Amino acid sequence: IQDITGKEFAVLGLDVGNYSLTSQANGATSNTIEYAYDWYNNAGGIVQLCWHWTSPEGYYIENDQQHWWSSFYIEASTIDLDKIMNGEDETGYQLLMDDIDNMAQQLARLRDAGVPVLWRPLHEASGGWFWWGNCDPESYKKLWNVMYDKMTNEHNLTNLIWVWNGQDPTYYPGDE
Repeated sequence: IQDITGKEFAVLGLDVGNYSLTSQANGATSNTIEYAYDWYNNAGGIVQLCWHWTSPEGYYIENDQQHWWSSFYIEASTIDLDKIMNGEDETGYQLLMDDIDNMAQQLARLRDAGVPVLWRPLHEASGGWFWWGNCDPESYKKLWNVMYDKMTNEHNLTNLIWVWNGQDPTYYPGDE
């Protein structure tokens, strides 16, 4: 882009999926936080992060057609977010909370370095392709609000600018 236009783009969009606990347990590595830091500090750019959240251990399908690394898609996941968010699956709930806490530790590295982030989690829920949208909209909104509360109030991630990205207003988690 710079060679053709003489200008650098303003926003760099990256994914933090390889920081998910399942991804790490299966050997994935990532330099996304370092790339985000460098983009902000060296290029003066805006950082946008989304999270293709791999399903927790015990909730992904591993066979010839499906693999852990694609378990953010409903075809490779057995997550029932309705059961998790209504209290029927306490194990699933705890695994999601552990993953949120883990992700908060990664995002805290950018907070501590003074890097603001356009944070776009649980994106495109109503599209029908990600596990976090394969549920009643109320379950999705509960997960969004729990994530927001944990990251904002428990982990003090004051550098996040929350971006909701969806196609259906019934999934909108609210202005609060």
